[in-house]
Amino acid sequence: MLQEKLLTNYSTTVRPVRNHSHPVNVELQLTIAGILGFDEKSQTLTLMSMMRVNWVDEYLRWNEADYAGIDATRLKADQIWRPDIHLYNNMDKSFDFIDTLPIIYYDGTILHMIPIVLKSSCAVDVSNFPFDSQNCTLTFGSWTYNGNKVNLTNRGLRLTKIGVESSEFKITEFNSMRPSVTYDCCPEPYLNAKYTLLLKRRTDHATHFIMSPCIICSLLIPFIFLLPRETNDKIIYGKIHCVINTLFVAGISWNLWACMLCPP
Repeated sequence: MLQEKLLTNYSTTVRPVRNHSHPVNVELQLTIAGILGFDEKSQTLTLMSMMRVNWVDEYLRWNEADYAGIDATRLKADQIWRPDIHLYNNMDKSFDFIDTLPIIYYDGTILHMIPIVLKSSCAVDVSNFPFDSQNCTLTFGSWTYNGNKVNLTNRGLRLTKIGVESSEFKITEFNSMRPSVTYDCCPEPYLNAKYTLLLKRRTDHATHFIMSPCIICSLLIPFIFLLPRETNDKIIYGKIHCVINTLFVAGISWNLWACMLCPP
């Protein structure tokens, strides 16, 4: 059997290069299918996404002619070496993904499509609330290998509309970069795949739930001067209006309390 031959004496902890001075070339492409949520209190962005990861395993190669022309096979992800690519600004205690099968081609090329729900940190700026835009960054990289061991290449970001569309935010701009970082502890470069998203708050949401109540409350204020001053109706009307305004302002501040450095 082909799979038995490939896994004989195979180690999942050793980088799949015959010359260990060479890096493993890993390509990463991120696809975002939708925004599942944006919690402004905890400053956490949740995305439905898919990671496309490519690399070459020099130990998983075979001659097609020896195996009836089979040019590809599939193995469980935990049976082969995989690059330990993680989201650096992950806000979830786990980085679990759906256990899909990597595709191994006869020349050692491996394609792994990984559906995953990403939960990342995102600093909230509500200085222009409710017509604000949020700038969120996703940074991926190897957790244990430097750039001399795993050469990470950023193949960009794609947006699809197959997922859930957020009723409050939409992605209007995005870009990707491949920065190289050197830390004080280590002279080797560490390669990252960095994706930046610009999320704009939908104006229809702000109009219905923020602007309309403000306008209605403002228009009701002059009517207090039309009531006779010798009646209790004027006092009751003023108290009710004061309570409504207090509750409305408290509701807005409750949703935005986390961002103390950028008040609306």
